[in-house]
Amino acid sequence: MTRQNWLGITGILWCCMILMVLQPVVVCAQQSPQQQAGTTGKSRILILENDYVEYISQDTLSVQRLVKNVKLLHDSDTIYCDSAVVIRQLNTAEAFGDVLVRQADGTEALADYMRYTGNSKTVYMRGNVQLSDGKGNELWGSEVTYNLRTKVGQYTKDGTLISGQTMVSSNQATYNMKTKDARFKGNVVVNDPEYYVVSKDLGYNTDSKVVTFFGPSVVTNDNSMLQTRNGYYATGDKTSRFWSRSSILNDGQYIEADTLFYTKSTGWAQAYGNVIMIDTSRHNSTMYSGYAEYNELTKKMLAYIDPVVKYITGDKTYYYRADTFFSEPVPYEEKIMTAQDSIQRSVEEIRQAIDRQLEEGGEIHKDEDYSVEELLGLQSADTSVLVPLRLTDTVRYILPEVEVLRGADDLEGRHRNRRDVKSVQATLNTSRSESDTAAGKNPQFIMSDSLSAPGQTYYNYPASGSDSAVQRYFLGYHRVRIYSDSLQGKCDSMKYNQADSLITLYKNPVIWSGNNQMKGDIMLLLLDSSDLREITIPRNGIVIARSGPPQAGFFDQIQGNFIKGYLSDGKIDSLIAERDAMNIYYMKDENDYYSGVNESKSDRIEAVFEQEEIRTISYRGPTDGETTPMTDIAPDALKLPRFIWYTDERIQSLEQFLDGRKLADPQLFRWGGQP
Repeated sequence: MTRQNWLGITGILWCCMILMVLQPVVVCAQQSPQQQAGTTGKSRILILENDYVEYISQDTLSVQRLVKNVKLLHDSDTIYCDSAVVIRQLNTAEAFGDVLVRQADGTEALADYMRYTGNSKTVYMRGNVQLSDGKGNELWGSEVTYNLRTKVGQYTKDGTLISGQTMVSSNQATYNMKTKDARFKGNVVVNDPEYYVVSKDLGYNTDSKVVTFFGPSVVTNDNSMLQTRNGYYATGDKTSRFWSRSSILNDGQYIEADTLFYTKSTGWAQAYGNVIMIDTSRHNSTMYSGYAEYNELTKKMLAYIDPVVKYITGDKTYYYRADTFFSEPVPYEEKIMTAQDSIQRSVEEIRQAIDRQLEEGGEIHKDEDYSVEELLGLQSADTSVLVPLRLTDTVRYILPEVEVLRGADDLEGRHRNRRDVKSVQATLNTSRSESDTAAGKNPQFIMSDSLSAPGQTYYNYPASGSDSAVQRYFLGYHRVRIYSDSLQGKCDSMKYNQADSLITLYKNPVIWSGNNQMKGDIMLLLLDSSDLREITIPRNGIVIARSGPPQAGFFDQIQGNFIKGYLSDGKIDSLIAERDAMNIYYMKDENDYYSGVNESKSDRIEAVFEQEEIRTISYRGPTDGETTPMTDIAPDALKLPRFIWYTDERIQSLEQFLDGRKLADPQLFRWGGQP
């Protein structure tokens, strides 16, 4: 064979080999989408458009590299990109540069890179990933995995969900575009125009706008902060339900409980189980109970199930117990009220009530049986929402008249000079009309304080220089108990007004201070900045002071239809008793030995105490009395008509007062920061 023939045959063979290699590429480029799908019936990735294609054979795999203006189709999902690699046997595709996946329902995914598995319809995207449902909800991240069949997308290396004006970012997240449920974990932050959330584990629905908490979370807005680890917050109707230890801090009030319900639109928060409420405006009162509710709009509070109030004033701490506590801001009118104004007003109301009763022919010393609901003017068909319709004092019930005092008073002058305390005489001799005229005030204003009586008008007096937003009054009713290191007490019902620092005890109250006991139908307790300063008993009062050792059975006693006691360091310093006043007094000589017992009656009795025992007694006006030597007395018979020594009912310690209960510190109280 000639050399020329040999070269011709060789050229033909090389051409055939080249054609054999290129034939699949040419055929593939000319196949229809139906032909590319094959006859196996399986859904395969189809190549719709591209500018250039390169065919590469790797082992048993056929790889197609598509370049420029690539368009792929798998079922109803279309993929656009700058370039792609398709492996037919695996039914997979890798897309590079300006990748766009578009589904028939409007869902779109954008990325710099995408790996698509056709059999599972799973997309892995990397670089500037943006997943959108076409309805304003977008998932952003550096790496996102998305299933086109289940429509669930997730990221594990930081990302953000944007839904309208709400933006949620976290370390990890899963978002279901069908149900619109998203779950975020790790450093979760929610930014919304109306609230801000920091959490470790949180769910969010882009349709219902409900935030669900699965881990420690803090929600803040303009005037409140919520802390929880289990519950939800519906941003539409602004309702919250928290089933783990949770708290709400708003303007002036902090609430913590095992379970919390909160509706921002109405302002109501309801707390269940180990409730702790703190007055954050003053930082001096904390309430513990089994149930409480608070309205941040009206500032009303109701608590029951073993409620206890802890109140700190100066270096003193007072504890109060009752079946129920209610509180709301003090309403204000024109004139500023001082504590002495409050007492004066009470005294005037008592006198007016007695005058009316005497004109009607009634009895002024009759003990009346009334309910605390009538007393406090509380009416409610639903005990969960107790609303004070009218707060009234016992002036509507018959109380004894208090005589207006006349003349000089050495005892009151002594107190006025030493402690700048207004005397009873100065208080009662002050004419309201004169003070009103001097101040240039109209004396008629509607009085909405708790001491107003039906059909009467008075001033309402907020404390001087006080912040009206935080001045509150508190009602405690049924089985009230009071405890501090220096003072203990009990009554049926009570009221405390922050505006004038006046505590009113209703229905046979008893107060113990040191060796002394005070009792009456009603008591008015006046607090100053650090301690109890005065006690006023406007009806059927008696003060009993143990004299000598307990086994002696000696009791000094002073009784009257009006009693006012002055206290120092929580102990009675002196007192005044008026109107049918009488006493039994164990007298001592200069050597502190008992010399006899004095029994006297007078218009006015004044006593000075020393070391919790009566040291001197003075009388004003007509006085009738006698003294009996110690050898002739029978201590058991020396009792005034109102004498009852309630030694067994006195609470001796805080442990006894709490009856084994522990007052836990709040677990979540803070002013901000991470959960």
